[in-house]
Amino acid sequence: MNMMPITAGILEPLGESIPLGVYASWSVYYLFGVDPYLWFAGHWAVWLVLDYIQLRGIQVGSLCHSLF
Repeated sequence: MNMMPITAGILEPLGESIPLGVYASWSVYYLFGVDPYLWFAGHWAVWLVLDYIQLRGIQVGSLCHSLF
């Protein structure tokens, strides 16, 4: 974590997760009629859980900022 610049930690979600969530929400709403806000919230929840799992796999031991 010390080697990651703060700008990368802030700008990464703006460049990947948010646009992908918006595009997926729109397309799922258009194709299947699913509520886009619910889909976007689920997308973010899955994204955050997968980021956490990946970070736990990369770092050895517990996370310094973890609640668990």
